[in-house]
Amino acid sequence: MQGLEAYYNTGVNDYILSQQFYEEEKFTNSTAFLFITGHEFLLGHFSLFTNGGVYIHNPFYSELNRRENFTYVKSKLKPLFTARIGIQYYLKDAVFTPKNQLYAGVYIKTNLGQADFLETGIGYTF
Repeated sequence: MQGLEAYYNTGVNDYILSQQFYEEEKFTNSTAFLFITGHEFLLGHFSLFTNGGVYIHNPFYSELNRRENFTYVKSKLKPLFTARIGIQYYLKDAVFTPKNQLYAGVYIKTNLGQADFLETGIGYTF
C-alpha cells in the first residue's frame, strides 16, 4: 500500500502555545504531510500493520532543530523519516473477507526509530 497521509498533532500545538514558539500560523505548523508505503500481515481477525514514510511538510520539527542548532546526522534526518507499527482487529476474518470491513487499531508512531506517540483508530476498508 502507498499513499499520502496528513495529520494534526495536538501535542505539538500545545507546545507551540505554551512556549509561544510561533507568532502566527499555529495550526499549519502543527500539521504534517507525508508520503507513506507499507504492508499488512493478515492473521485471521488480526493483522500486523507496518508503514514508513517521508515527510513532505513537517515545519515544527525542522524549526525546532534549527533553533536548537542540532548538527549531528540523526537529528537532521529525524524530521524527514517516520514509521508506524501496530495491530489491527477486523470484525470478520480479513483473509476471507478483504473488502467492506470495519477495523480498530493501536499503533506506535516513530521518527527515525524514536517513539513519538501512541495512536488508536478505527477504519473501514472499501
